[in-house]
Amino acid sequence: MAKIIQENILVDRCILDGEMLVWDTSTNRFAEFGSNQEIAKAAKEGFDSDRQLCYIAFDILYVGDTSVIHQSLKERHELLRKVVKPLKGRLEILVPNGGLNAHCPSGEPCWSLVAYTVDDVQRFFKETIENRLESAYEFPLCIC
Repeated sequence: MAKIIQENILVDRCILDGEMLVWDTSTNRFAEFGSNQEIAKAAKEGFDSDRQLCYIAFDILYVGDTSVIHQSLKERHELLRKVVKPLKGRLEILVPNGGLNAHCPSGEPCWSLVAYTVDDVQRFFKETIENRLESAYEFPLCIC
């Protein structure tokens, strides 16, 4: 996994925020939550499997020695798109209008969205639970 990440990060150094999931190549979808350790152990022991670890990057915190956390999430997502070269099922980015969401099968919920209302959040959460998925939420900052 380290080699895949090294070959597909387009800067010398960065700190990404993300999560490791399991991609099932036979079904072209993510496996159920909780199978990471099992797949990592099998890979380490040299067993072949239709399942492989996949790192999902959803934010970028540093590029080189420079913190980018002061930038807006939208700006960091744009930076993430420039820094990470996705490799299907191995290294992906998750941003509301691209990355994994661009490959979302028709009729299936996306993996992230920008929520503007409580109803948006509740609907997305319900779809996520019903489909046994994990998801990411973004909430616009409102200073009233």
